Amino acid sequence: MGMTASLYAVSEQQIEALRSDPAQAFALPSADGGAVHLDKAWHGIHYLLTGTAWEGDEPFNFLLHGGDPLGDEEGDELVPRVFDAAETRRLEAALSTLDVSQLRQRYDPRAMQALDIYPNIWTQKEALPFCLERFGALKDFVLEMARDGRGMVIFAG
Repeated sequence: MGMTASLYAVSEQQIEALRSDPAQAFALPSADGGAVHLDKAWHGIHYLLTGTAWEGDEPFNFLLHGGDPLGDEEGDELVPRVFDAAETRRLEAALSTLDVSQLRQRYDPRAMQALDIYPNIWTQKEALPFCLERFGALKDFVLEMARDGRGMVIFAG
């Protein structure tokens, strides 16, 4: 199956509950609150947003950094991270400055392979369209969350 990433909609009330009891985050995938699934494109999107494999400048590095971890991060395991409504609005404002043509220009399959960007499919012709389609879905989701005054939880694994 491989590593995938998904973002789930949460209200401010849910965020407070998650901070009190982080284990509740694992019930979100079965809840009906809205979600976007990045599938295996998450790392490629991170690269297109930051130009890096694992770092990058805020707020564009949000797929791998930022928000409040819901639990203890140990080793390479990524724990769910929550972004409140204010953080989601900040992310939406940043993402609104980007369009597909800018990301297309940042696409460098050789650099991505050299950096071992997961899932190492970047020389295949369907890789960029897949990544850009998932970015579009992500951008739409973050816009919807910002407009609705909601936050989000990121799961990767």
